[in-house]
Amino acid sequence: MIDAVLRPEWRYWRVYVPDLRSVPTLLRQVVHPFVAAHREGLRRWFFLQYMDMSGLQLRVRFNARPEAASEVEADLDRRFAEHGAEVVKRWYEPELAKFRGRDGVEFAERVAHLGSETALELLPARTPARRIALAAAHTAVIADGLPTTQQVSFLHQYAWYWSGRGARTVAWRPAAATAHPGDPAAVRQASRLAETVARELASDSVGRPLRRYAERFWAEYEDSARRVSPYRAAFQHVHLMNNRLGAVPGEEAQIARLLWVRRMRSIE
Repeated sequence: MIDAVLRPEWRYWRVYVPDLRSVPTLLRQVVHPFVAAHREGLRRWFFLQYMDMSGLQLRVRFNARPEAASEVEADLDRRFAEHGAEVVKRWYEPELAKFRGRDGVEFAERVAHLGSETALELLPARTPARRIALAAAHTAVIADGLPTTQQVSFLHQYAWYWSGRGARTVAWRPAAATAHPGDPAAVRQASRLAETVARELASDSVGRPLRRYAERFWAEYEDSARRVSPYRAAFQHVHLMNNRLGAVPGEEAQIARLLWVRRMRSIE
C-alpha cells in the first residue's frame, strides 16, 4: 500500500460532462482514438461514468509503461483540451479494501481493461434506442455463467439491491423493479425484454463481443487467485460493465427484475 502511494502507477482524468449523452461522444472522439494510438504504451486502462457532489463525470484511468508515460499523458491532455473538456487529474490508488487485497485488485484491473475495450467495440451499437438492450444482454450473458442454482437468485438480489435495497423512501424506484411473475403486464414486459436480449446476442455486432467478454470474464475469474465467490464477482462487475454501457442503477434494477420474472415463469 505504501509503495502504491509513493509510486502510483495509475493516472486518471475526471472529465466533467453536462449529461449522459456527452459520455459516448467523448468516448468516440477522444478516448477511442487515444487508446488506438497508444496500444504499445498502455499496459492497462479503463473508464467509468461517475457522479459525485462535484457533478457528472467520465473517468478515464490508465497505467502506462514507464518509458511512454509522459507521452501518453501529454497526448490525452491535448485531446481533451482540443475538445474543450473540463478536466481534473488525479493519481489512482489500488482499491485494496473494495476488492479484498492485491489478488482481487489484479482481477478487477484485468476485467476493467477487458470491459472498457469491449465497450469501445460496442460504441456503434450504443444508440439511445439500444442502450438498455446492451445492458440487458450483458446482464443475461454474465448471469448464464453462474452455477445454474444461483442464476435466478442472482437476478432477484441484483434487482433488489439496485432498486434501493428495500427502502420505502426511495423516490425513484421504477414500477418494473417490483414486478412479479403473477402480474400479466410484467410477464409481457419480461417477454419483450427476453426477445430483445435474444436478438442482440444473436447479432454479430453485439452478441459476438458480449459473448467473448463473458467467456473471458469467467476465464479470468477461474485463473485469478480469487478471494470472492463467483456470485460476488458477478455482482460487482456486472454493475461496472453496465455502467460502461451507459445504464444507470434504476435501469439496472428494472433489467434484472424483468429477467428474473422471465426465469421464474420458465421454471413454473
